[in-house]
Amino acid sequence: MKPFRFRLDRVLRVREVEEETARAAWLVVEQAARAAETRAEARAHDRGEAFSELAREMAECSLAPAVMLVRHAVLDRLARAESEERERALTLRRQADQARGPWQDRRREVLGLTRLRTVAKSRYADAALAKEIAEMDEVALMRAASRRRASRRRAEHETAPPDVPAHVLSERTDDR
Repeated sequence: MKPFRFRLDRVLRVREVEEETARAAWLVVEQAARAAETRAEARAHDRGEAFSELAREMAECSLAPAVMLVRHAVLDRLARAESEERERALTLRRQADQARGPWQDRRREVLGLTRLRTVAKSRYADAALAKEIAEMDEVALMRAASRRRASRRRAEHETAPPDVPAHVLSERTDDR
C-alpha cells in the first residue's frame, strides 16, 4: 500500500504560515497596548502621589499661595497626561482586539485542517489494516485448502484399487 499522503497538506502548510503571520501581527499590537496600559497606570500612580503630597502640605499650611497654584497646575498636567495615555491605551487595545480576529480565524482553519488530516490518517490506517487482515485470511484459506487436498489424496491413495493409476484418481478429485 502506498504511504499516507494528505491531499490538503499544501493548504494546511499555507494556512499555518498565514496563522503565524496573523499571530505575529496581533502580538505586536497586543504588546503595544499592554505597554500603553502600563504607562497609563504609572501616570495615574504619579498623579495620585502628587495629589497626596499636595494634600499633606496643605494640611500643614506650609505652602505659599503661589506655590499652591503651581502645584495645582502640575496636577492638571498630570491628569491630562494620564487621560491622553488612557486614550492611547484604549485605541491600541481596540486595534489589538481587531488584530486578534484574523489570527483566531486562521487558527480555526488550521485546527479544522488538522482534524481532517487526523481523520484521513485514521481511515488510511483502518484500510491498511483491513487489507493486511484480508491478505492473512487469504493465505490461511489457501493453506487450509491445500491441506484438505493433500489429506484427500492420501486417503484416496490408501483406499484406491491397485489397478488404477494414482494420477487418474487425482484428476477425478480435482474435478469435484
